[in-house]
Amino acid sequence: MAAELDLACAEEGTGPEGEKLPSTLVKDIRQQLFRLRDLSLNLHVIRSAQTDLHCVAARAGFTFHFLSREYLLRLAFAVVFFLLAAYVNSLASVIAGYRTPWVVVKDLDGNLLDTSTLPDIGHDLSSALVTSLGFEVHEVTKWLEVNGSLIPDALVHFMVACTGIFIFAHPKRFQIIRRVLMILAFVFLLRALCVFVTQLPDAHPKCQAQFTSATGSYKRRPMFPHAFYRAWLVLWHPDKHITCGDMVFSGHTSVLMQCAMVVWHYCRLEELPGGPVFTKPMQILTCNRFALTERFCTLVRAATILYTAIAAILIIATRLHYTLDVALAVYLNSRSFRWYHDAASYEKLKRRKSIFLLGYGSVMQWLEAEEVIAAEAASLEVVCNSAAAPVQNTVDKSSTQEICRKRT
Repeated sequence: MAAELDLACAEEGTGPEGEKLPSTLVKDIRQQLFRLRDLSLNLHVIRSAQTDLHCVAARAGFTFHFLSREYLLRLAFAVVFFLLAAYVNSLASVIAGYRTPWVVVKDLDGNLLDTSTLPDIGHDLSSALVTSLGFEVHEVTKWLEVNGSLIPDALVHFMVACTGIFIFAHPKRFQIIRRVLMILAFVFLLRALCVFVTQLPDAHPKCQAQFTSATGSYKRRPMFPHAFYRAWLVLWHPDKHITCGDMVFSGHTSVLMQCAMVVWHYCRLEELPGGPVFTKPMQILTCNRFALTERFCTLVRAATILYTAIAAILIIATRLHYTLDVALAVYLNSRSFRWYHDAASYEKLKRRKSIFLLGYGSVMQWLEAEEVIAAEAASLEVVCNSAAAPVQNTVDKSSTQEICRKRT
């Protein structure tokens, strides 16, 4: 108000007591007052934007509770442990590439067969399907020698990208990241052990071609220390450096299954208080008619399972893995995911001795300690309070209030 009065006086060319002011001074005063008014408006806009950001952060679950030393330490441990396990898995796959055998298959009469892989039902069915569609099996094999790994890699990349968006938009994103990284680390270490101890004949045509082409010249060179560098390349560019002999069990299927289990477990209304962040664009596109319901979550889970099943079948059909590799990956990943989440929910299971996480429950108790659970509960409470505020929600209000009431 004072700035407006001063501006009115400056426009009239008079001072506070009505005296006449020089024109140059009046001009300077006007410029300063205009700047003060613009600054006041900018501060108002900044405060309004800050308030809106606080509301968005509260609804999204980005709260200060996750900045505690105890929480960040456990999250950092999960990231480091996952990276180490991923490198060990890559190293085991590279070692398997050096040791994978060149197998010659004969029939009962001792005649050589036109194959050098183990018998597999999935491969037989895919070959029969290719023949029934009018394609030549050897032509398809030649195509797979060049492009066979593109299809599984593309399927995994798309699944990881979609799951990453889902995790980022989820109110429990940090809990999901910590748990999934620990589970994947365990799975990678188990896979590294299986790959290291036994090398089966690789079923992929590109790996079979390495025995008769220059691409397999590395097999005749000393394994170490070049294997350490090659493992690093495989870790950061797995789609550009194919590994051979690492059959049991499938790494592609493992990643697909972990992504599918994340969506299956966390895409439920009881796990989404207030709704995820990505529902806002859906609400805008549908003119505020979109609401996150249990039926929608069920459709998302069903689509995820269907996509994972098709991807697993294509991994077998492209001969990237045997059917046994994919089946074991499906079982081990689903069970490890369920085991970790069951153990994290019950105190008795946290203290039990297990082969998981170095043999004892102390690591599990530390990762899922009371202060960690308390920080996540406090953040969810903020999300619930924000979702219950008088704003336009992307999830049914009755569902949100019921979820929050159960959690409190």
